[in-house]
Amino acid sequence: MKRIWIFVFGLVCSTAVTAQGSAARDRSEPVYSSQLDKCLAKAGAVDFEIAHCNSQEFARQDKSLNAVYAKLVAKLEPDRLEALRKSERLWVQFREAQCGYEATADAGGTMAPVVHEDCMMRMTFERTKVLQHLLDLEQ
Repeated sequence: MKRIWIFVFGLVCSTAVTAQGSAARDRSEPVYSSQLDKCLAKAGAVDFEIAHCNSQEFARQDKSLNAVYAKLVAKLEPDRLEALRKSERLWVQFREAQCGYEATADAGGTMAPVVHEDCMMRMTFERTKVLQHLLDLEQ
């Protein structure tokens, strides 16, 4: 059993190093700002600081999402605009529920805010890509 845990620990560590050190990123992996990398470097292993860095990056991702959303809104006819607004409202509810769920794995611990903010920035990044795709289709 001890060997299995050592293997799992090694696999997790190597995956983390590969994700951080790889110059070529997976296309599905979010690409965040260099400001996040700098903030995380200063934060070290302090959960509160990491959550703060994630929160700041979420704000940047949300700003990007809102810019793409505004461009898309400007292109749509009223009936499609209402459908988009409905979709966006439901997506925000889903994001909140999903991130709340993900954070429950660490409920009461110092990692819960880190997990929650990481989820918020990840899902916002992904939604921005979806909205950008829809905008590209309109042009």
